[in-house]
Amino acid sequence: MTNERRLAELVRVSREIGEPALDLVVLAEGNTSTLLDDRTFFVKRSGARLATVEAADFAHVRLEPLLDAALDDRPCDVRALFHEAQVEGSTSPRPSIETLLHAVALGLGEASWVIHTHPTVLTGLLCFNAGVELGQLTVILTAFLVIGLPFRGKPWYRRRVVVPLSLAIAAIGLYWAITRVMNR
Repeated sequence: MTNERRLAELVRVSREIGEPALDLVVLAEGNTSTLLDDRTFFVKRSGARLATVEAADFAHVRLEPLLDAALDDRPCDVRALFHEAQVEGSTSPRPSIETLLHAVALGLGEASWVIHTHPTVLTGLLCFNAGVELGQLTVILTAFLVIGLPFRGKPWYRRRVVVPLSLAIAAIGLYWAITRVMNR
């Protein structure tokens, strides 16, 4: 298959995966790539939406410098690396930051196509859990600012605030742990 046909197929598959009815991606999330015979590959550019992607939305990059950087434990300038990895003579857009993931899958995983999505169900679950954690941190910070800072130097603070609240938090944690173990 020629590079042009391979790119056309990548565009077709990307649009199919990005179809909103499938609920596999949120906005511009998710990426696609395909390895070519000359050890270069096409990968979706940063910010391009899968559902409406065009051939011009794919960066054409060389596999080897990206794979070498992904396997090297030293820090590197990713922008410079992506620029260096561009195929000579191409006017490719900047590739997705997840291009290194594609380089590993294509170079070490022996894949010829990589399609990874960010399903809305999974994204929602992860964001929900992060939101719950953020909410808990907000409550603790607010309590510290309202109660902790103004009263922490008072002689009664530890006895009347810190110890009872710490015991209450420990009791709630123990209750949740027991109910989760018992319900398995």
